Amino acid sequence: LDNISKGVSDLLVVHPDGKKIFIGKRNVHPQPDWWLVGGRMFTGETAVDSCRRLLQRELTLDIHPNRFTTVCCQTMAWHMRQQEPKHHGTVDLQVVLSFQVKEDELSKVVFDRNEYDEVKWVDAHEILNGDYHPALKHPIRCLLTKWKLKKLEGIIDSDNNDDVAKAAKGFVQSMRECNSFLVQEQKDGQSNYKVKNEKMNYEANVFVKAPGIEDE
Repeated sequence: LDNISKGVSDLLVVHPDGKKIFIGKRNVHPQPDWWLVGGRMFTGETAVDSCRRLLQRELTLDIHPNRFTTVCCQTMAWHMRQQEPKHHGTVDLQVVLSFQVKEDELSKVVFDRNEYDEVKWVDAHEILNGDYHPALKHPIRCLLTKWKLKKLEGIIDSDNNDDVAKAAKGFVQSMRECNSFLVQEQKDGQSNYKVKNEKMNYEANVFVKAPGIEDE
């Protein structure tokens, strides 16, 4: 781990209402705070393969591959890791996917208490406006933007130009908000958010860098 960057697949699990995201408060490094469901990819796995395996392990759900959607990718350098020597940290190359839970699957969701102290469904906009890791907020913004694009694609051939123009405007605004978030987070180099876990007596600052995203 000292000499490699490992691939991880994390998942935005969406509530049947299409508004809430499932997150867990981790009790292990890295990121011992609120985070996505997911983990390390194994050799030979696709991101979908990995997410299916991790969902079975962490939430006891068996999900068909065609229900997953790719959201975004990002790189994260962590101050600490779970493996010894922990203080050497680790680097993750993350692929984020999403899928929406069905009503009859909600009761089947059982989380892994070896990695999470608690879990909750949180409104996506509450996460975006709350004290959460910027690397959690960014995929959610990307997901909301993909939904705007999907809406536009669904009506692009419509004869109602007003509806098409409204959907196109919503998509562009969502893209701009996604970029402006990254610009704001990296302006001073350090995010306002800090990783905090009182049980582990751990606290760490978070720094954001978004190559190619500049303040216009």
